[in-house]
Amino acid sequence: MLHKREPPLTIIRETLRSQGLRGLYAGCTTLIVGTSVKAGVRFVSYDRFKQALADKDVSSIPFSSSP
Repeated sequence: MLHKREPPLTIIRETLRSQGLRGLYAGCTTLIVGTSVKAGVRFVSYDRFKQALADKDVSSIPFSSSP
């Protein structure tokens, strides 16, 4: 038997009515903390891998506006 799905706005309206604004954002703390940790790991690991994989024999060429 298939269950009828409620439209998203109806669900939001019912959540706000029964639990208030706090009920709408329940669980967001975990999502924000997890996303922050993931972004931090990506940032640090990118820098570490960039340093580890850099070719030490090739020097960077400074950009110049004149030929």
